Amino acid sequence: MVSLNSNEKIVIGYKQVLKALKNSLCEKIFIAEDCSASMSDAILDLSGDIPVARVPSMRELGKDCGIDVSASCAAIIRL
Repeated sequence: MVSLNSNEKIVIGYKQVLKALKNSLCEKIFIAEDCSASMSDAILDLSGDIPVARVPSMRELGKDCGIDVSASCAAIIRL
């Protein structure tokens, strides 16, 4: 389960997380266990020392992020 503080900003989805990683904004990354291996590998390749948490399913990650659709990954970013 993703636990977020009210003052944390998140980005949701593969493209947004990749963009945040490339701009060195990520503090923590969440990846769904059932997302595609190519997506997971791409995120993990760029994550470096950033903590990565696994979430059991894309549906659960989407729900934890407060959206009504599934999400392959999400990240807490620096403001």
